Amino acid sequence: MKRERTVNLNGTFYSAGKLISTRNRAFLYGDSVFESIRYYNRVLLWDLHFARLLQSAASMGFVFSPWWTEDFFRYEIIKTVKENKISNARVRLLLFREEESAGYLPPSDRCSYLIEVSEEVDKPYEYQGEGLNIGLYKEVRKCDSPFSFFKSGQSLLYVMASRKARNEGLDEMILFNDRDRLCESSSGNLWLVKENTVLTPAAEESCITGVMRKHLLALIPQFGMEVKETALKPEELDMADELWISNAAKGLRWASRCEFREYKNTKALELMRFIQNETKEND
Repeated sequence: MKRERTVNLNGTFYSAGKLISTRNRAFLYGDSVFESIRYYNRVLLWDLHFARLLQSAASMGFVFSPWWTEDFFRYEIIKTVKENKISNARVRLLLFREEESAGYLPPSDRCSYLIEVSEEVDKPYEYQGEGLNIGLYKEVRKCDSPFSFFKSGQSLLYVMASRKARNEGLDEMILFNDRDRLCESSSGNLWLVKENTVLTPAAEESCITGVMRKHLLALIPQFGMEVKETALKPEELDMADELWISNAAKGLRWASRCEFREYKNTKALELMRFIQNETKEND
């Protein structure tokens, strides 16, 4: 019999399937922000996650309780993982406007948090056996806005892009911004390698400013490579030697193909090994 998951709502544990109200604003309007976090005996990259969580909440106008500090949320995540009796997990930390309503206008800006965990089989950032097969999603463009840089409940673009990838037997889709330039993928940030230079869309290109993205921006120069945040046109996919996707849940992944173009993985494997060892050293 499958064990029912337990979630943490404002410090109290509930059965995951018996919680949501039909007037919850995250449910009705996507009035929420969230972080997808990897846990392996500790909360990985937590300082970067918390920094973005603060920025996201400020953009949404959420009001925190005074005791909601970095250490407080870390403790609540660890508590939730232990309550579910697992040590290798994917964590979703969700903030949503607290007061329920049937209209767009929120009665207040106080927010609640919800922590959900699911057990992972593979250790964090394990070696990827095969390269990703990636397509291009051009049906809907991502428009620039003050909310572009973080993850929110308004994620229909990513849902539809992921659905198309599933229907076409692909692993990922590359998304475009409203200037017809490369933005990100359906599940993470995008990187192109040209000889000894690594290119990634700048924050101004409407991409999510991912936690693993920030980690890699600091890490890549240590391997003797130049890294640039820039604007990337679609034709640059044809000129790249390598194509990567990154996110905090799966680390760095390499693509073997995008449309009819094939890619190498030499530099990706070097970075992946370092990130894996970095995690093991702190077990």
